[in-house]
Amino acid sequence: HLGAYAGYEGHPFTALNTAMFSDGLYLRVAADQLVGQAIQVFYIQTTAPATAIHPRSLYLFDRGSQATVIETFVGLEKTLYFMNPVSEWVMAENSHIRHCKIQDEAADGYHVSRQAVFMERDSAFQGFSISFGAKLERNDLNAIIAGENVQVELNGLYMLGNEQHVDHHTAMLHRRPHSFSRQLYKGILSGSSRAVFNGRIHVSREAQQTDAIQSNRNLLLSDSATINTQPQLEIYADDVRCTHGGTVGQLDEEGLFYLQTRGLSRETARNLMVHAFAGDVVQRIREEGLRERIEERVKNYLGWDERS
Repeated sequence: HLGAYAGYEGHPFTALNTAMFSDGLYLRVAADQLVGQAIQVFYIQTTAPATAIHPRSLYLFDRGSQATVIETFVGLEKTLYFMNPVSEWVMAENSHIRHCKIQDEAADGYHVSRQAVFMERDSAFQGFSISFGAKLERNDLNAIIAGENVQVELNGLYMLGNEQHVDHHTAMLHRRPHSFSRQLYKGILSGSSRAVFNGRIHVSREAQQTDAIQSNRNLLLSDSATINTQPQLEIYADDVRCTHGGTVGQLDEEGLFYLQTRGLSRETARNLMVHAFAGDVVQRIREEGLRERIEERVKNYLGWDERS
Protein backbone atom coordinates (compact mmCIF):
# COMPACT_ATOMS: atom_id res chain seq x y z
CA HIS A 1 0.00 0.00 0.00
CA LEU A 2 2.84 2.43 0.74
CA GLY A 3 3.06 4.92 -2.10
CA ALA A 4 0.11 3.43 -3.98
CA TYR A 5 -2.32 6.30 -3.33
CA ALA A 6 -0.19 9.41 -2.74
CA GLY A 7 1.81 9.23 -5.95
CA TYR A 8 4.69 11.61 -6.34
CA GLU A 9 4.31 12.33 -10.07
CA GLY A 10 3.44 16.00 -10.33
CA HIS A 11 3.80 16.42 -6.54
CA PRO A 12 7.36 17.55 -5.78
CA PHE A 13 6.92 17.70 -1.99
CA THR A 14 5.47 14.16 -1.96
CA ALA A 15 8.48 13.08 -4.02
CA LEU A 16 10.75 14.73 -1.44
CA ASN A 17 8.95 12.92 1.38
CA THR A 18 9.16 9.58 -0.47
CA ALA A 19 12.90 10.04 -0.97
CA MET A 20 13.74 11.39 2.49
CA PHE A 21 11.40 9.90 5.10
CA SER A 22 13.07 7.69 7.70
CA ASP A 23 10.22 7.06 10.12
CA GLY A 24 6.50 7.60 10.63
CA LEU A 25 3.41 5.71 11.68
CA TYR A 26 1.80 2.47 10.52
CA LEU A 27 -1.65 1.76 11.93
CA ARG A 28 -3.96 -1.11 11.03
CA VAL A 29 -7.42 -1.72 12.50
CA ALA A 30 -8.57 -5.31 12.04
CA ALA A 31 -11.87 -6.35 10.48
CA ASP A 32 -15.02 -5.57 12.48
CA GLN A 33 -13.03 -3.89 15.26
CA LEU A 34 -14.46 -0.80 16.96
CA VAL A 35 -11.79 1.39 18.57
CA GLY A 36 -13.71 3.11 21.36
CA GLN A 37 -11.07 5.66 22.36
CA ALA A 38 -9.76 8.24 19.92
CA ILE A 39 -6.25 7.49 18.65
CA GLN A 40 -4.09 10.58 19.17
CA VAL A 41 -0.94 11.17 17.12
CA PHE A 42 1.37 14.08 17.99
CA TYR A 43 4.12 15.53 15.80
CA ILE A 44 6.18 17.79 18.06
CA GLN A 45 8.97 20.02 16.79
CA THR A 46 11.30 21.17 19.58
CA THR A 47 14.33 23.44 19.41
CA ALA A 48 16.43 22.33 16.44
CA PRO A 49 16.54 25.26 13.96
CA ALA A 50 16.50 25.02 10.16
CA THR A 51 15.29 21.42 10.26
CA ALA A 52 13.35 19.54 7.57
CA ILE A 53 11.09 16.72 8.76
CA HIS A 54 9.41 14.23 6.41
CA PRO A 55 7.10 11.91 8.40
CA ARG A 56 5.17 9.22 6.52
CA SER A 57 1.96 7.61 7.76
CA LEU A 58 0.01 4.61 6.47
CA TYR A 59 -3.44 3.85 7.86
CA LEU A 60 -5.21 0.61 6.95
CA PHE A 61 -8.81 0.03 8.04
CA ASP A 62 -10.11 -3.46 7.34
CA ARG A 63 -13.70 -4.40 6.51
CA GLY A 64 -16.25 -3.15 9.02
CA SER A 65 -13.74 -1.36 11.27
CA GLN A 66 -14.43 1.95 13.04
CA ALA A 67 -11.99 4.44 14.56
CA THR A 68 -11.29 8.10 15.29
CA VAL A 69 -7.80 9.48 14.62
CA ILE A 70 -6.62 12.92 15.83
CA GLU A 71 -3.34 14.25 14.42
CA THR A 72 -1.78 17.32 16.05
CA PHE A 73 1.25 19.19 14.69
CA VAL A 74 2.90 21.42 17.29
CA GLY A 75 5.97 23.63 17.34
CA LEU A 76 7.17 24.30 20.90
CA GLU A 77 9.75 26.97 20.11
CA LYS A 78 9.78 29.97 17.80
CA THR A 79 12.21 28.66 15.20
CA LEU A 80 12.46 28.11 11.45
CA TYR A 81 11.72 24.55 10.28
CA PHE A 82 9.96 22.66 7.48
CA MET A 83 7.35 19.97 8.18
CA ASN A 84 6.45 17.82 5.15
CA PRO A 85 4.06 15.00 6.19
CA VAL A 86 2.40 12.55 3.80
CA SER A 87 -0.35 10.15 4.86
CA GLU A 88 -2.27 7.43 3.01
CA TRP A 89 -5.63 6.14 4.26
CA VAL A 90 -6.97 2.85 2.90
CA MET A 91 -10.58 2.16 3.81
CA ALA A 92 -12.00 -1.27 3.10
CA GLU A 93 -15.67 -2.14 2.64
CA ASN A 94 -18.02 -0.74 5.31
CA SER A 95 -15.27 0.93 7.38
CA HIS A 96 -16.16 4.18 9.15
CA ILE A 97 -13.43 6.68 10.08
CA ARG A 98 -13.36 10.13 11.66
CA HIS A 99 -10.16 12.15 11.35
CA CYS A 100 -9.12 15.55 12.66
CA LYS A 101 -5.87 17.25 11.77
CA ILE A 102 -4.86 20.22 13.92
CA GLN A 103 -2.02 22.38 12.63
CA ASP A 104 -0.57 24.51 15.43
CA GLU A 105 3.03 24.89 14.29
CA ALA A 106 5.41 27.57 15.53
CA ALA A 107 5.00 31.05 14.06
CA ASP A 108 8.09 30.71 11.83
CA GLY A 109 7.41 27.13 10.77
CA TYR A 110 6.49 25.90 7.29
CA HIS A 111 3.95 23.10 6.90
CA VAL A 112 3.26 21.32 3.60
CA SER A 113 1.10 18.18 3.83
CA ARG A 114 -0.47 15.61 1.51
CA GLN A 115 -3.30 13.25 2.44
CA ALA A 116 -4.75 10.59 0.14
CA VAL A 117 -7.89 8.64 1.13
CA PHE A 118 -8.85 5.52 -0.85
CA MET A 119 -12.42 4.32 -0.20
CA GLU A 120 -14.14 1.07 -1.09
CA ARG A 121 -17.89 0.43 -1.13
CA ASP A 122 -20.13 1.41 1.81
CA SER A 123 -17.26 3.18 3.62
CA ALA A 124 -17.59 6.59 5.30
CA PHE A 125 -14.97 9.23 6.09
CA GLN A 126 -15.43 12.45 8.08
CA GLY A 127 -12.41 14.73 8.07
CA PHE A 128 -11.49 18.03 9.73
CA SER A 129 -8.55 20.30 8.91
CA ILE A 130 -8.03 22.98 11.57
CA SER A 131 -5.27 25.57 11.00
CA PHE A 132 -3.93 28.06 13.53
CA GLY A 133 -0.13 28.22 13.31
CA ALA A 134 2.77 28.26 10.81
CA LYS A 135 4.04 31.08 8.67
CA LEU A 136 3.12 29.18 5.51
CA GLU A 137 0.90 26.13 5.17
CA ARG A 138 -0.32 24.06 2.24
CA ASN A 139 -2.71 21.11 2.50
CA ASP A 140 -3.41 18.76 -0.40
CA LEU A 141 -6.22 16.25 0.18
CA ASN A 142 -7.44 13.71 -2.36
CA ALA A 143 -10.41 11.43 -1.71
CA ILE A 144 -10.59 8.55 -4.19
CA ILE A 145 -14.11 7.09 -4.20
CA ALA A 146 -13.52 3.65 -5.67
CA GLY A 147 -16.71 1.90 -4.48
CA GLU A 148 -20.46 2.42 -4.47
CA ASN A 149 -22.47 4.00 -1.63
CA VAL A 150 -19.49 5.89 -0.21
CA GLN A 151 -19.92 8.92 2.05
CA VAL A 152 -17.28 11.63 2.47
CA GLU A 153 -17.46 14.80 4.55
CA LEU A 154 -14.56 17.26 4.61
CA ASN A 155 -14.55 20.26 6.95
CA GLY A 156 -11.93 22.98 7.24
CA LEU A 157 -11.33 26.00 9.47
CA TYR A 158 -8.37 28.35 9.11
CA MET A 159 -7.87 31.37 11.35
CA LEU A 160 -4.99 33.59 10.23
CA GLY A 161 -3.33 36.81 11.29
CA ASN A 162 -0.22 38.92 10.70
CA GLU A 163 1.39 37.68 7.45
CA GLN A 164 0.36 34.03 7.59
CA HIS A 165 -0.45 32.18 4.38
CA VAL A 166 -2.48 28.98 3.99
CA ASP A 167 -3.46 26.96 0.88
CA HIS A 168 -6.12 24.27 0.77
CA HIS A 169 -6.27 22.09 -2.35
CA THR A 170 -8.90 19.35 -2.34
CA ALA A 171 -9.89 16.82 -4.99
CA MET A 172 -13.01 14.69 -4.60
CA LEU A 173 -12.68 11.94 -7.21
CA HIS A 174 -16.02 10.17 -7.72
CA ARG A 175 -15.36 6.98 -9.70
CA ARG A 176 -18.36 4.78 -8.79
CA PRO A 177 -22.13 5.45 -8.62
CA HIS A 178 -24.36 6.32 -5.66
CA SER A 179 -21.73 8.25 -3.71
CA PHE A 180 -22.23 11.25 -1.42
CA SER A 181 -19.74 14.00 -0.59
CA ARG A 182 -19.80 17.30 1.27
CA GLN A 183 -17.09 19.95 1.66
CA LEU A 184 -17.30 23.00 3.92
CA TYR A 185 -14.17 25.13 4.40
CA LYS A 186 -14.30 28.39 6.35
CA GLY A 187 -11.59 31.02 6.67
CA ILE A 188 -11.15 33.95 9.05
CA LEU A 189 -8.36 36.34 8.05
CA SER A 190 -6.96 39.40 9.81
CA GLY A 191 -3.81 41.50 9.45
CA SER A 192 -2.03 40.97 6.13
CA SER A 193 -2.76 37.26 5.98
CA ARG A 194 -3.49 35.42 2.74
CA ALA A 195 -5.36 32.24 1.89
CA VAL A 196 -6.09 30.11 -1.16
CA PHE A 197 -8.84 27.53 -1.60
CA ASN A 198 -8.80 25.36 -4.69
CA GLY A 199 -11.41 22.61 -4.52
CA ARG A 200 -12.32 20.18 -7.30
CA ILE A 201 -15.15 17.70 -7.66
CA HIS A 202 -14.49 15.20 -10.45
CA VAL A 203 -17.33 12.87 -11.46
CA SER A 204 -16.41 10.14 -13.94
CA ARG A 205 -18.82 8.62 -16.49
CA GLU A 206 -19.43 5.59 -14.28
CA ALA A 207 -20.33 7.69 -11.21
CA GLN A 208 -24.03 8.14 -11.90
CA GLN A 209 -26.33 9.44 -9.14
CA THR A 210 -23.48 11.23 -7.39
CA ASP A 211 -24.55 13.80 -4.78
CA ALA A 212 -21.73 16.30 -4.14
CA ILE A 213 -21.73 19.78 -2.60
CA GLN A 214 -18.72 22.03 -2.06
CA SER A 215 -18.64 25.37 -0.22
CA ASN A 216 -15.86 27.78 0.75
CA ARG A 217 -16.81 30.79 2.92
CA ASN A 218 -14.39 33.47 4.07
CA LEU A 219 -14.52 36.38 6.49
CA LEU A 220 -12.02 39.22 6.13
CA LEU A 221 -11.41 41.22 9.31
CA SER A 222 -8.99 43.73 7.77
CA ASP A 223 -8.60 45.62 4.50
CA SER A 224 -5.19 44.07 3.83
CA ALA A 225 -6.22 40.40 4.16
CA THR A 226 -6.57 38.47 0.88
CA ILE A 227 -8.38 35.30 -0.19
CA ASN A 228 -8.40 33.57 -3.56
CA THR A 229 -11.11 30.92 -3.84
CA GLN A 230 -11.72 28.63 -6.79
CA PRO A 231 -14.28 25.84 -6.32
CA GLN A 232 -14.55 23.65 -9.43
CA LEU A 233 -16.82 21.02 -10.94
CA GLU A 234 -15.69 18.52 -13.58
CA ILE A 235 -18.62 16.26 -14.45
CA TYR A 236 -18.78 13.51 -17.10
CA ALA A 237 -21.96 11.76 -15.86
CA ASP A 238 -25.48 12.94 -16.72
CA ASP A 239 -27.47 11.87 -13.63
CA VAL A 240 -25.89 13.80 -10.76
CA ARG A 241 -26.63 16.49 -8.16
CA CYS A 242 -23.56 18.69 -7.78
CA THR A 243 -23.20 22.28 -6.57
CA HIS A 244 -20.29 24.47 -5.57
CA GLY A 245 -19.74 28.01 -4.34
CA GLY A 246 -17.36 30.43 -2.71
CA THR A 247 -18.02 33.62 -0.73
CA VAL A 248 -15.82 36.42 0.60
CA GLY A 249 -17.16 39.09 2.91
CA GLN A 250 -16.76 41.24 5.99
CA LEU A 251 -18.73 41.51 9.20
CA ASP A 252 -22.25 42.81 8.71
CA GLU A 253 -22.41 46.37 10.03
CA GLU A 254 -26.14 46.08 10.68
CA GLY A 255 -25.55 42.99 12.77
CA LEU A 256 -22.82 44.74 14.74
CA PHE A 257 -25.09 47.73 15.31
CA TYR A 258 -27.95 45.50 16.48
CA LEU A 259 -25.75 43.81 19.09
CA GLN A 260 -24.40 47.16 20.26
CA THR A 261 -27.95 48.45 20.80
CA ARG A 262 -28.36 45.49 23.18
CA GLY A 263 -25.59 46.85 25.40
CA LEU A 264 -22.56 45.03 23.97
CA SER A 265 -19.34 46.80 23.11
CA ARG A 266 -18.30 46.78 19.46
CA GLU A 267 -15.38 44.45 20.24
CA THR A 268 -17.63 41.96 22.07
CA ALA A 269 -20.18 42.11 19.24
CA ARG A 270 -17.42 41.47 16.71
CA ASN A 271 -16.10 38.50 18.69
CA LEU A 272 -19.56 36.98 18.98
CA MET A 273 -20.14 37.18 15.25
CA VAL A 274 -16.73 35.73 14.38
CA HIS A 275 -17.17 32.98 16.97
CA ALA A 276 -20.54 32.04 15.46
CA PHE A 277 -18.99 31.96 11.98
CA ALA A 278 -16.31 29.50 13.14
CA GLY A 279 -18.79 27.51 15.21
CA ASP A 280 -20.48 26.14 12.11
CA VAL A 281 -17.42 23.91 11.64
CA VAL A 282 -16.34 23.42 15.27
CA GLN A 283 -19.76 22.17 16.41
CA ARG A 284 -19.61 19.32 13.89
CA ILE A 285 -16.82 17.68 15.91
CA ARG A 286 -18.39 14.90 17.97
CA GLU A 287 -15.57 14.36 20.47
CA GLU A 288 -16.34 16.72 23.34
CA GLY A 289 -12.79 17.12 24.62
CA LEU A 290 -11.44 17.87 21.15
CA ARG A 291 -14.25 20.31 20.44
CA GLU A 292 -13.54 22.19 23.68
CA ARG A 293 -9.82 22.26 22.89
CA ILE A 294 -10.45 23.88 19.50
CA GLU A 295 -12.97 26.27 21.06
CA GLU A 296 -10.22 27.51 23.38
CA ARG A 297 -7.90 28.17 20.44
CA VAL A 298 -10.66 30.09 18.68
CA LYS A 299 -11.15 32.23 21.80
CA ASN A 300 -7.41 32.83 22.03
CA TYR A 301 -7.39 34.01 18.42
CA LEU A 302 -10.16 36.48 19.23
CA GLY A 303 -8.59 37.62 22.50
CA TRP A 304 -11.85 36.47 24.03
CA ASP A 305 -12.80 37.87 27.41
CA GLU A 306 -16.03 36.31 28.63
CA ARG A 307 -16.35 38.99 31.30
CA SER A 308 -16.73 41.77 28.74
